[in-house]
Amino acid sequence: STLPSVYRWAATSNPNVTGESTTTKTSGTLTDNLVNQTGIAQTVVYTVTPVSAPQNCTGLSQTVSVTVYPVVPAPQVANVNYCLAENTAALTAIALTGHTLNWYTSASGGTASTTAPTPSSASVGSTIYYVSQTNTVNACESARSAITVKVNAIPPAPAALAVTYCQGQATTALTATATPGNTLIWYDVATGGSPLASAPVPNSTSVGTTTFYVSHKSIFRCERGRTAVNHTIYPTPSAPPIPSQPQTYCQGQPASPLLATADAGNTLKWYTVPTGGTASLSAPTPPTPEPGSRIYYVSQTACTCAAPPS
Repeated sequence: STLPSVYRWAATSNPNVTGESTTTKTSGTLTDNLVNQTGIAQTVVYTVTPVSAPQNCTGLSQTVSVTVYPVVPAPQVANVNYCLAENTAALTAIALTGHTLNWYTSASGGTASTTAPTPSSASVGSTIYYVSQTNTVNACESARSAITVKVNAIPPAPAALAVTYCQGQATTALTATATPGNTLIWYDVATGGSPLASAPVPNSTSVGTTTFYVSHKSIFRCERGRTAVNHTIYPTPSAPPIPSQPQTYCQGQPASPLLATADAGNTLKWYTVPTGGTASLSAPTPPTPEPGSRIYYVSQTACTCAAPPS
């Protein structure tokens, strides 16, 4: 007898499968890329006929049934963002029922691990991990899904200045300077606590210093340590004491600068009108060429807080 040197292959068409050789092919082996278009297993039947050379004699044909399982979809994943030095957790992916996850560090090849990796947040940058899923019944493995893990820098602390008010003075919301892409977060405690709904407005009812705190938060929720913002409420001083008797001069008599006594640490301000006007730090000297009366006004200022004029 003569051993066959080649075979003739022909597949019976299955409309639910693509890639089968439905026309006769003659070769020692046959490689078809069969793809199941459905969600259930399909069968492709090949007829194989041995052919000997050079006589071209054909032998008894046989059938070969090939089971084609459905394509396993890649698992569902989501990219992950961390802040620098933040605690991280093992990566996750969603596998179908009856499937197991396979984790890789490369897009193709490599050795699979059934343990999900825990990324490092020790340095800023991005790392890509890959995961596939395998059907536990037929061992068919899906394509790999990529998960990008990005470690983001922590924004710098915001800049803010202390503010001062006089007791009872109208106040406005505190301010700080946010860098582009970051949001200001206000607190009334140095650590912990809950963010305030908006920038706080100081209360000037009571004298003293109150501290609020502000931090930066990036779009990736990375937050810097808090900057302290002090607001101080100073007392409003009383009107400065003045001589109990009006100062009088004869016409043409040389006059001296007016007198008033400021409290320790305060500054006198002199005016020619009871409200408004421009202050002078120098006590005025009344003119005496013409007879008549003049009224001057003086207040005292403590840390920018002005007393009512005397």
